[in-house]
Amino acid sequence: MHAVSFASSLLTSTPALAAPNTIEYNDGDMLASIPEREWKLLAALARKREEEDQRRNLADQFQKMWLKENEERQKLKVDASEQYRRYIHKKRDQDRNSQQYRMLQLAAEDQARREQFLDCIRHKEKKSADLKA
Repeated sequence: MHAVSFASSLLTSTPALAAPNTIEYNDGDMLASIPEREWKLLAALARKREEEDQRRNLADQFQKMWLKENEERQKLKVDASEQYRRYIHKKRDQDRNSQQYRMLQLAAEDQARREQFLDCIRHKEKKSADLKA
């Protein structure tokens, strides 16, 4: 019985003090003289201590698990934020490049219209000069 070994370790680790007018028992007699009710109380106390130790151990495990999960959540949050920042930067670069391309296209179209207009003016001036001559 676990309580018996627990109780016997308590009894054997405590030095017996001989007081005047007391009867000294040897360990075997002393253990035999402890009532069954006391053994049951000692066993209940031992079970209670084991259960508390198990609860404390379980609470420590849950706390460690929560801390690890929290750390992972924070890491994921930082990673997601960094990924989003890179996405926004890339998107802005793409938008800027698209805008520059549109501006170059419009400038090229304007230049082509100006050239066409100047060609038309030159053609009319030449035609007018040919008619005068």
